[in-house]
Amino acid sequence: MMGELHIVILWEAARKRREEAEALIKSRLDVVLICEYFWDPYFAAENYAAFYGDRLENIQYKVDHCGRGPFLVYIVRDNSPLYGLRETSSGKREVNVNMFDLKMELRTLAGGGHRVHASDNEAEARLNAASLFRMSLEELIGGHGDGTSFGMRSDIAGARGWESWDELFRTLNCCTRFVVLRNFYAFSKSEESAHGDTDLLVEDGKAAETIIAGRKVFPGDKRVLFKTVVGGNEELIDIRRLGDGYYADAWEKHMLDNRQRLGEAGAFAPEDEDYKYSLLYHALVQKAYVADDYREILRFFFGGVERRELRELLDKFLQDRGYTYTLPEDGSVFINPEFFSVMPHIPFIRRLVLIITYRRHKNGKRKKKSGLRKRLEALYPFLSRQYYLAVSKLRKIKKAFKKPT
Repeated sequence: MMGELHIVILWEAARKRREEAEALIKSRLDVVLICEYFWDPYFAAENYAAFYGDRLENIQYKVDHCGRGPFLVYIVRDNSPLYGLRETSSGKREVNVNMFDLKMELRTLAGGGHRVHASDNEAEARLNAASLFRMSLEELIGGHGDGTSFGMRSDIAGARGWESWDELFRTLNCCTRFVVLRNFYAFSKSEESAHGDTDLLVEDGKAAETIIAGRKVFPGDKRVLFKTVVGGNEELIDIRRLGDGYYADAWEKHMLDNRQRLGEAGAFAPEDEDYKYSLLYHALVQKAYVADDYREILRFFFGGVERRELRELLDKFLQDRGYTYTLPEDGSVFINPEFFSVMPHIPFIRRLVLIITYRRHKNGKRKKKSGLRKRLEALYPFLSRQYYLAVSKLRKIKKAFKKPT
């Protein structure tokens, strides 16, 4: 059936206007399902935080404003979706104006504020469905007939951690494609012990951050390490997103397009060739030296560990595929100085920090960071911004003085 599926939520504080709100919804959209959703009121703050992710700045206000009790979820179909620009809380964006305008009217009906939620594009609808039901909208509808009303007792996905990696991965896959970049063999065996840092490449970074419902380990937009609870253990997850420069954009897309499921587990891994060479890239480019565990894996895949030969194999693979060496947005990712010449321009301060780090590792000194290094790392974001600002101004001045031909 044509049209778009969306989600409308009347939080507890909006339920007193249910009849009028439901009539308004039905006058604009087809109501497919209605769910009365019961969560644990003592964990309302954790539930709101998991549902909205970092978009929610004041959790306690949200609890007081929208309520702790059961709420109503409407799965609706917009048969004539229309997209246009609207001013939203995150700036002017292109949204489904039918859904957005309905949301504004419902909020007015409910007494103002944000007592009503509605998805304003298909990606948000998929994310909302995964958070609420741990399944896709299509799966949810397939289990019920049109117009069905039902009740559900659950917390938002990830609100109090995850029972297993399998639960996390299956839920994540409902709203965005992903692959586990390394060490995925453990997940294929459904091992629930800690795996160290788990590196994910995802198509929709914001959706992944919201679903995982972890707290960010480091401040700032570029650092992507999150901490969450899986199977009772605290786990670290690095979220690499399509287009972030961790690998070439075309390569990241190829990994997602050609991913393979790991047995019966909910995880996905890169196909064999992508895995071999992405691991080689990681070991040579993003490490100061090839660690013993990587040496064994590389010897298995490529028959040796001589660095020059491995570099030649990597160069040939990238050239054959039309990929390039890339500079990651995440400044914490190490870049071996051997590859500076084939990288896009690296800011001076970042280059200096990388060289200091490389020399420290090369000399086998595993000491605490020096005072100079700490100061350089603290200064890096500021100096980097000033560098780009100065370059921009110099280019404008050069353009202004350029003589017409």
